Amino acid sequence: MEYYEEYVTVNTRKGNRRLTNSLKQFRNFIKADFIAPIDISENFCKCFRQYLLDNFTGETPLNYYSRFK
Repeated sequence: MEYYEEYVTVNTRKGNRRLTNSLKQFRNFIKADFIAPIDISENFCKCFRQYLLDNFTGETPLNYYSRFK
């Protein structure tokens, strides 16, 4: 989680909310402030992708997931 937060802080550009919103949705998905790297498996990533598809429409799920990857 710390790595993701730092990445967002360093790479967010003015007017571009995708990274920030991607992190926000990731936090909503895991419902915790911390997740161990070992817990982020291929299946976990697929579940996060499905969460985004279930909650957003259009290109938003793809945009958020691509920032997560």
